[in-house]
Amino acid sequence: MGTGKSATGRELARRMARDFIDLDAEIEREQGKTIKEIFVQDGEDVFRRLESRQLETVASKDKVVVACGGGIVTVAENVPVMKKTGKVLCLTASLQELENRTAGSNRRPLLDTENLGQAIRELFGKRLPLYKAAADITVDTTRMSPDQTAEFALTLIGKG
Repeated sequence: MGTGKSATGRELARRMARDFIDLDAEIEREQGKTIKEIFVQDGEDVFRRLESRQLETVASKDKVVVACGGGIVTVAENVPVMKKTGKVLCLTASLQELENRTAGSNRRPLLDTENLGQAIRELFGKRLPLYKAAADITVDTTRMSPDQTAEFALTLIGKG
């Protein structure tokens, strides 16, 4: 959360002349409520099932750039779906930068806590091995704008 997946994904799609799909936005549209409302009303397990179903749907599309939520790798079955459809780009940033970028946002239910820094450290610690296993390419966005990240990622995608 806060690495720039959506903004970078939109820019990558533009540069690659592809459609852009944000899984969270698709889930919100389909369900008629925000991700936060889904978490509160239905729970994280329901959200993860919706996320997996939406991933399966977009995986059948050609020439798209997909921004997945940061927790998509917590469902092991999602990783092979992502890998079979194209390159998996993992965006990271320093923990301090993630805290700076997500502070004040009420759209991230797993970060809706008194101690944002601790929540980020815990989530990142749990997910880092999953991110490493899933990623074909990893880009640290700490000191890059989404435009810079997209430009750099394209050079790596071309080499991969």
